[in-house]
Amino acid sequence: MTNLSKNYLMFTSAIFTLYVIPKFSQIKTSIDFRREVMNIYKTLLPLIAFGMCLIFILREWIIKLLLTEEFIEMENLFKWQLLGDFIKVMAMIIAHQFIAKRMLIYFIVSEILSLALFYFLSNYFIQDYGAEGVVLAHFVRYVIYFIVVLSLLRGHFFGKERAI
Repeated sequence: MTNLSKNYLMFTSAIFTLYVIPKFSQIKTSIDFRREVMNIYKTLLPLIAFGMCLIFILREWIIKLLLTEEFIEMENLFKWQLLGDFIKVMAMIIAHQFIAKRMLIYFIVSEILSLALFYFLSNYFIQDYGAEGVVLAHFVRYVIYFIVVLSLLRGHFFGKERAI
């Protein structure tokens, strides 16, 4: 499941590198940052959502094409993985402000928190849900990560017109 996820998330990584970081580094005010994030959300998220819906609908065919019939049971993992990846993209768009504005400590701390959350949530959910617990942990991790990133950037995102 992770390998499939990495393949379709390479698309967003290219966009982050080529568009989001350079654009965010030029932004000088919180209003402009908020406007740019909303613009990215309006253009990029519908495309990603459509692609993820398509992957979900075609999940059985994708498993048979890329893997073998033995992996068909991983079909039930797609829901949480795709939802987690969608939230991840939403969070990573905003989190790239850390890189654009050289806020490396925030970036490092948020990434360490994300990894720690995944480790502890996986251990917790595996007890009750087995293998599905890992992808459920992936989803919960990125919901929490998104909230943390929003709170770290609240002045950039929710603040009044001010220089950033």
